[in-house]
Amino acid sequence: MWIEPNPHKPVLHIVDCGTRFPVAKFLKDETSEDVWNPFVECCVSVCVGFPNVLGHDQGSAFTSNFFTSRVSSAKSLPRTPLLSLATR
Repeated sequence: MWIEPNPHKPVLHIVDCGTRFPVAKFLKDETSEDVWNPFVECCVSVCVGFPNVLGHDQGSAFTSNFFTSRVSSAKSLPRTPLLSLATR
């Protein structure tokens, strides 16, 4: 997703499926590393933690070994009691 007035800066757009709450974050670049950190920041600070289901397009940032391995390791992290209650 691109937002004017700076058409050369990519934006990560996240929508929480449960609440339909949208979050957008400007990215430095579209590499997996540059997408991962803002993705985690959005999940932790705005949403209720790491999602149980992650839908995305087939962009190379999301299909890379780096991103898929981080998603796999993040899904195995224990949830805090607050996040566990919020996701029930």
